[in-house]
Amino acid sequence: MTDATIEEVFIDNIIFYFDPNFMELGVNEPTTNAPTPTQNAANVISLFSDSYTDEAGTNFFVDWEQTTVVSQLPISGKATLVYNGLNYQGIELK
Repeated sequence: MTDATIEEVFIDNIIFYFDPNFMELGVNEPTTNAPTPTQNAANVISLFSDSYTDEAGTNFFVDWEQTTVVSQLPISGKATLVYNGLNYQGIELK
């Protein structure tokens, strides 16, 4: 489904990185979560957030025979998506 009236798309709080300091410190996961967004909820289409209402039916683990394991981890009380063994991953939007 498309909406020809959408002129701009902003994607926020998607961060993929490897911090070798986690391994040096013996920490296997982050200890702080993403900052709380400040956009008006009326202007947001949320896929995964404790701050906004998420779009129903978003599939974070589309089974394409990848080796990735998807789970959720609470960090400072907020749900966080975790992708382990990541080789590739898709997200299916409804």
